[in-house]
Amino acid sequence: RIAHKALTGTARATHSFGLIWIDSIAALMPEDEDGIDLPERSVLARALGLDHKPGALQPQLSPENVVIVG
Repeated sequence: RIAHKALTGTARATHSFGLIWIDSIAALMPEDEDGIDLPERSVLARALGLDHKPGALQPQLSPENVVIVG
């Protein structure tokens, strides 16, 4: 949750930005089978708009400007 707030602040302050995501998980996990959202495992998915929910940071952050390390 803190990561998404920081990314949102960056998106508001700039025209576009790149991101190096360093974590043990990619944070691209969708909701589980019961529809329960796992915010700590879906931060990057939400930021990129992959979960089709409010909170996407596009066009400031686009998938081609993200590197995942971990």
